[in-house]
Amino acid sequence: MKSGIPCNYAIIRFLPYPEAGEFVNIGVVLHSPKAGFFDYLLENKRTRRVGGFFPELEIGIYRDAIKYCEDELKRMRNEVGISVNNASQMTLNPEIGIAFFRDLVRPRETVIRFSQAGSVLTDDPPKVLRELFEYYVLRMFATEPEYQEEIMHRRVAATLKEHRLIARFKAAKVGTADYHVTFPFVHEPRIGLFERAIKPLNLGQDESTKIYDHGEQWINRVRRLQRMKIAPRQILFPVHAPDPDSKRRRAAYDEICAELRKVNDVVVVPERDEAGIVRFAAADS
Repeated sequence: MKSGIPCNYAIIRFLPYPEAGEFVNIGVVLHSPKAGFFDYLLENKRTRRVGGFFPELEIGIYRDAIKYCEDELKRMRNEVGISVNNASQMTLNPEIGIAFFRDLVRPRETVIRFSQAGSVLTDDPPKVLRELFEYYVLRMFATEPEYQEEIMHRRVAATLKEHRLIARFKAAKVGTADYHVTFPFVHEPRIGLFERAIKPLNLGQDESTKIYDHGEQWINRVRRLQRMKIAPRQILFPVHAPDPDSKRRRAAYDEICAELRKVNDVVVVPERDEAGIVRFAAADS
């Protein structure tokens, strides 16, 4: 049996669009009554990357939210009663700490929310707090392009669900045992007959080379499936664009979109074009 001190933790999330379920992990809070430990870590510097996840968001909303969150966590930590001594922290009132932690992670309707509480055993709470922060927050930022497409997938799913079209689609591998491509949304009216597929595509990377590489990867995938005569009858790419003030990235984006549109049976729309997505998804075969 693994030994150690029991600790409870929760992931701090910034959720500006509750109706779409879109959030970004921005911190971790950890509490151990037995160890007398209550502390947190917040990502309060990378505002530009948060803006990359939510390009239409006024970034001041995020700055205000995270400042309010940090002020509350500082207040909570002080009221729990902590004296800091390098790597150790002693809580003067563990019962207050337990009550505060439970209240902290309760469901609420704000842009700052907390995940369900998790638990971990450790002999070094400050170390495990840092490890959890690196895993859930810093690691997410390191895989920003992939995370952006996950956000886009959730948006499309929410749109299809809102218009009662989600039942028509499922994630599926299209192809053969030798070569196949996974699409997150595929309409397959009968086994092996792929009528429509939707693949949200992030073309907002921080370098034009990455935009070219990612876009051309999907162009080549579709063309290969078409040469094999196993491609979906129509494919929709809702695309995420880079900042308009970046001429090189925008030029790469425009070129990739133009090349995608030249591929037979491919439709390209901006990621926020819900009407275009619904029109494509609802069309009869």
